[in-house]
This record gives sequence, C-alpha cells and structure tokens, in this order.
Amino acid sequence: MIVFLKASTNNKAETVLGYFQNAVHQYNLPSRQIERLWRDVNRVICSRFLNIFLFLEQRNLFDPSNELHFYCLHLVYVKLINKALEEFIGQWNNHPVSTECNFTPNQLWVQGMLNLRNSCYSAVSSVIEGEVPFADIEMYGVDEEELLPNEQEDYAVVVPDTRVPLSDIQVQQLSEACNDIQESVEGGNGIASYQLVHEVL
Repeated sequence: MIVFLKASTNNKAETVLGYFQNAVHQYNLPSRQIERLWRDVNRVICSRFLNIFLFLEQRNLFDPSNELHFYCLHLVYVKLINKALEEFIGQWNNHPVSTECNFTPNQLWVQGMLNLRNSCYSAVSSVIEGEVPFADIEMYGVDEEELLPNEQEDYAVVVPDTRVPLSDIQVQQLSEACNDIQESVEGGNGIASYQLVHEVL
C-alpha cells in the first residue's frame, strides 16, 4: 500500500521527513519495499510529465539552465504532479490484487490491523489506539548489526533553489491565474499555465 508520494521544489531531508511523518501518523511504519510500484509510478506519472517537459524544451519554452524557467516549472507543475500522485495513490491502494482474493491494498491493511488487534505488536496497538510512534523515527531503517559505510552520492539529484524576486502577493496572483487556466482549458497538462507564467515573468 502506498502511504505517501509527494513532489516538492527541493529534495531536502526535512521535506521528505515531514511527508514520511505524516504517512507514519496515518498508517504507522512501513515494513517492505514494493518494486512494482516504482515501475508503475515511472510509467504513469514520470513519463507523462517528462514528455510535457521535453515538449516545452523542444519548443524553446523551457531551458533547463535558466533559473526563471525552473521557477515557472515549479510554480505550475508541482501542484499538477502532486494531484496526479494523489490520483495514482487512490487507484493503487484501491486496485484488486489477484493473488490476495481480489482484496485491495487498503482492505488488506485494514484486515491485517483487525486480525492482529489483540496481539502484542506495538505497531498494531499504536494504530488501533491512535498513537504515533515518532519516538523510534530516528532509528527507523537503521540496522545496528550491519551498519554500512557511507555510500557515494554521485547518484543524488540536486534540485537548485530558484530565487525569483516576487512578493507573496505576486506569487499568489500567478498561482490563481494558473488554477483558472487549468480548470477551464488545459485538461491537466499545464502548458498554457506555464506559458502564462513565463510571459508574465
């Protein structure tokens, strides 16, 4: 079951930790990795927006080395990507799993919690009682028996901070204009909103 997928304008640890803590608050700590999930996220979400961004670049509307263009992209597309991710999560968590008698991941999670409600498992009791196990969050994912050396971070994606001198009111006005266009014209691709923001800035 997917507990969170979010896009943001940075990849800082604090940002991801906040998303993770919200997911833990709602579902408790996750217990396994799902490889197929990433394949489907790439196929459904990433490829969609990658194609839009490549289209903008091919039409000379987006230059990846231009900070202003990145700002326009963030302003328009973070909201659209998060909306697409929310829809994906809803579909994924409610799709029937054939190997589980066509129960959905949500149903399986609830069934598991109910089946184990009288167990001594702290994870289950904290969900049933509505407690949030943030005391252990610092050690989550750390195997003290087998600490690994620091890996090289050559693979890390660096999301540059975009600094465009706009007031909060100007950002709000641009955001509202984008919302109006997206609701009336676009069908979710964001191109007209991107062009509007690009022209205004």
